[in-house]
Amino acid sequence: MALKNNHLINARNSKNDEFYTQYKDIEEEVSKFKSSFNGKIVYCPCDSCNSKFPQYFKDKFKELGLKGLYRSAINDDAFYYDGNEEIKIDGIVDITKQSFIDLMLKCDIVVTNPPFSLFRGFLDNIINNKKQFLIIGQQNTISCKSVFTHIMDGELTLDYGFNGIAGWFEVPSEYEDYAVAGEHKVGMIRVSGVIWYTNLPIEKEVPFIKLKKRYYNEDGSINTYYKTYDNFREISGLDEDCININKVSDIPCDYYGYMGVPISFFGKYNPRQFELIQLDHYGPLGNQDNVVDGVAKYRRIYVKQIKKEYR
Repeated sequence: MALKNNHLINARNSKNDEFYTQYKDIEEEVSKFKSSFNGKIVYCPCDSCNSKFPQYFKDKFKELGLKGLYRSAINDDAFYYDGNEEIKIDGIVDITKQSFIDLMLKCDIVVTNPPFSLFRGFLDNIINNKKQFLIIGQQNTISCKSVFTHIMDGELTLDYGFNGIAGWFEVPSEYEDYAVAGEHKVGMIRVSGVIWYTNLPIEKEVPFIKLKKRYYNEDGSINTYYKTYDNFREISGLDEDCININKVSDIPCDYYGYMGVPISFFGKYNPRQFELIQLDHYGPLGNQDNVVDGVAKYRRIYVKQIKKEYR
């Protein structure tokens, strides 16, 4: 059973949210961006000597053509590896303080799995200092205003490298495991809704979503499956509706108006197929709760399908 969202919230509130990434997951993801690492200095700022991130980059130092590797734990000593030996750097580095920024400015690419509780501020610091990055975060973080703004501004993209948007992570022994007996793994926990955030160039374009459903029936009537938001016209000030989409596979092939799609849409988003409009609670169409027949829906992203002749 996947770790439920309320467990993630509890972990965030108690700051007990340090999940340690497996070596194989790091290797699989970095392999997609190998050319981006050649001649670069990498910084792993949430990683002790036992973390798999610095271990991986030490193992692959020559293969990736790295120039150098920094590592530091969340609030601890920092070290520099030149391909031959690791040297301790004077001073403690805290990822919530200026010491983190000072060390980050010496690197080219930040690669790590930051604590969920610190993710937004951590990401802002990296982007504001114009560094490249490849980091793990929760999918739900997309619905935060600052993170979505970075997406809209083209400052980050998403890569769904974990199968089923869930990964197995190593955790401290005192961490409470919520998995059912059949899925329990000693020293591990399965966390749902985790993805990679990056601004490294993704060489392979995401294919168009194959849309199989239709908004209009053969007789020209509207498919009653598609509901509109009760309050969209009133809040947006537009003289048109926005239809609710519960699953990406429900997006109709013949509809070009406003649609409210779930945040999982980003796993298949191609900017040549869809135009991003706004996050439901932030943008030119106002701050809206997505309500259908009086029932509130979860967070949505407003998009429009681009007509084929304009792609």
